[in-house]
Amino acid sequence: MPEPTDRTAHMPTGPYETERQARETPAVQAVYAAFGASPGAGKMVPHNHRMLCEALAATGVQLGAYDHRIVSWLAGFEPETCAVVCGLTTRAHRAAVGSVREHLASLADDIDRHLENEHADRQTIAEDTAAHLRMLARGTKPAVTLDPVQVDRVLDALADAASYRKRQAGEACADCDAAPESVCGDHMDDLDLADAYDMVARDLRQEATR
Repeated sequence: MPEPTDRTAHMPTGPYETERQARETPAVQAVYAAFGASPGAGKMVPHNHRMLCEALAATGVQLGAYDHRIVSWLAGFEPETCAVVCGLTTRAHRAAVGSVREHLASLADDIDRHLENEHADRQTIAEDTAAHLRMLARGTKPAVTLDPVQVDRVLDALADAASYRKRQAGEACADCDAAPESVCGDHMDDLDLADAYDMVARDLRQEATR
């Protein structure tokens, strides 16, 4: 649900399963109402154009000359089509904002956890926080930080996954019997996955000891 200050709150959002759903949105109904009050060829275009431009402005999209030319072309379609374009733009914007908020909340929790340790170096905490914020500003997701307990759980999960794949590969099957190397394609994939899990576990152990 959008927050009260969300500039996209009044925009068409979707997703739409049918054309009727798009037609029933307030923005599309407003276009038809304006057209009904002043009908005529091309009379929907200005209202469609306004709908599109408002959605783009609300999501912070800047338009170049050619961008605007395409938007004007889209405005010549029926309002339902314009509503779908607005919905795609709005949903993409909200997904991006939601991702940033999620990472900021995670960063805040991480800072609180470190600050609870009276022996933690405040300068290091500040530098790590600044680095995470710079990554968010560049549109890059910060690396996930695991505490020792979480590292152990991930390592246990990787070990279980590797063992499972190795057991799967060790089960006899008709395809293995017919294969030149006595290992079928599916069981070879199991062995490759087991090796990949072991490699990730090894890298994680090395990273955790730094």
